[in-house]
Amino acid sequence: MWWKALSVVLLVYTLLAGMLVPLKSGIVRTEPAFVRTGQDTTLRFFGYNTFFGKPSDEPVRVWLYYNERYALAARSYRAVNDTVLEASFRMPQTCPKANK
Repeated sequence: MWWKALSVVLLVYTLLAGMLVPLKSGIVRTEPAFVRTGQDTTLRFFGYNTFFGKPSDEPVRVWLYYNERYALAARSYRAVNDTVLEASFRMPQTCPKANK
């Protein structure tokens, strides 16, 4: 009979921990979804559980990540609010070929 009580306690603990522990921050979507090569563009990043507008000890770094070898740093960025970040990029003339 003790295993029934233990299972109830574990279920209650799992439900409470799942509701009370906050999720990690992340990017929900980006606008625009596509850009052209060779142009300057401004992207809007919409975050979840983010605090872009609040100062922190570490600076915000904005990168467009392609793979382990290629990444593009933002020329400038601006926090619109805690969940929206605008970043300006100069897209290269050509994109690297995809590794298949």
